[in-house]
Amino acid sequence: MATIADYRLSVRTMIRDTAGLGATPNPSQFIFQDWEIDAFTQSAVLAYSKYRGRRKPYTLTLQPGQSQYPLPADWMTVDLASFHQAIGLDSDVDLSQFASFVLPSLNPSIPLKDLTFDWYDSDQFVLVSPTPQATATINFAYFAAHTVDQNGSSIPSADFDYVVLAAASRVLDTLAVDRGMKMQKYKIGQGLMIDDSEVAKRLQEQAKAYWERFEQFVRFRPFGVMG
Repeated sequence: MATIADYRLSVRTMIRDTAGLGATPNPSQFIFQDWEIDAFTQSAVLAYSKYRGRRKPYTLTLQPGQSQYPLPADWMTVDLASFHQAIGLDSDVDLSQFASFVLPSLNPSIPLKDLTFDWYDSDQFVLVSPTPQATATINFAYFAAHTVDQNGSSIPSADFDYVVLAAASRVLDTLAVDRGMKMQKYKIGQGLMIDDSEVAKRLQEQAKAYWERFEQFVRFRPFGVMG
């Protein structure tokens, strides 16, 4: 799988910020430094994960008297199909009568499927009501954020270019509102002798086009192929 360095090079190439590359790299010639490109890439990875999260197993252990439970640090959202299956919502059979064999019920009158689970994805916790009165274990799947670092990535190789598009879009959007050194370096590098406002307009249009392509391939692609 591609490393963060692979993403960085592809993003630089797409936004035409390669003047500092060569046998002896010269960072002073870059419009954006490596750490900035990496930050935009990580932001793109998060955006990608919202649509194409990494499916992972999880065990939620309910405890008597506890209604709020923390979720994993890489949590994006619950796999509802998996969760509903785990608590019996996809079945016409009352699983509470088989609690000792399938899932332990919280008490005789409140089987798991009759509880309310409110998922707070951004805050990474779930609220259970009414408050559990006994221990219960629920095994299901969730969608996690993908990772990209110096060792590799969890993103499928087929989706590499889409993440690059999203990262490049974020870079160009940032460049469009910068009327300082970054904008001037870009104009000099591209040989542009036009007003900053016109350059900004072109950058925003390109950023929008990149983002729309990213969404076309990732957000609106039929769901089901996960990394």
